[in-house]
Amino acid sequence: MGERSEKVELNEAYHQKLAENERQAEERTAKKRAKRMKKKQNMKKKKETKGEKKKDDESSSEEEEEEEENEDEEKKESEPNSENISKEEDKSEDKEK
Repeated sequence: MGERSEKVELNEAYHQKLAENERQAEERTAKKRAKRMKKKQNMKKKKETKGEKKKDDESSSEEEEEEEENEDEEKKESEPNSENISKEEDKSEDKEK
């Protein structure tokens, strides 16, 4: 009879341990789910504010892009590159002939 009660106790301990593990797993899952949902909401919120900001700043961003393009063009004109040098050499050779 001692073996029987020992088996029952071990069985109950096993099932308690299974229940405890399941509860811990559910807690971890719930925590991760909450974290994912929070991240998703933050991304959605960030996207909405970015969209609103983009609409407000659309005209100013276009002006900034134009200014940057003008600056780039000015830099290209002021810097001699290999094409410009070779064209100038060709012109000077033609004039000499």
